[in-house]
Amino acid sequence: MKNKQIGIIAGVVILLLVIAGAFLGLNKSTQPQQPIQEQMGIEEEVVPTLAPEEIGLDFFSTKNKTYVKFIVTKGADIQHIDYNIIYDAQVEGNVVSQGLNGEVEQSDFTNGKVEAERILGTCSTGGKCRFDQGVSSVQIIMKITKTDSKVYQVEKNITL
Repeated sequence: MKNKQIGIIAGVVILLLVIAGAFLGLNKSTQPQQPIQEQMGIEEEVVPTLAPEEIGLDFFSTKNKTYVKFIVTKGADIQHIDYNIIYDAQVEGNVVSQGLNGEVEQSDFTNGKVEAERILGTCSTGGKCRFDQGVSSVQIIMKITKTDSKVYQVEKNITL
């Protein structure tokens, strides 16, 4: 008889735990989750964008589509540019994301104009270059810091 009572009590306790767990699980899933940044008190910075034409940005491929070049012709009020060039390439049958980073200082501009050319691949110190294969589109993302310290973003895509 005592074993029967212990079994009933254990069964009731287990049943209550299951019901409580289900209730907590349902309650948790119906409440919207805050983004991690909000939970940690971090504010997400919104960077205003500029159209490529506003800085005179031209972005194109050169040398048999193995290099890309960008030119900025309206840079009189630009203090600094950080840029990322992003593309996908075929490496041993797999698609691999590639990226090139760089920066341009105000002193690199001549009469408000600057240009830079980058290889879609890698070069050794001996000057031997390996070009990435299967590249069909390339994107440039620029973070522009103006002389008034305001920061903007400019993006442009090209198809090879």
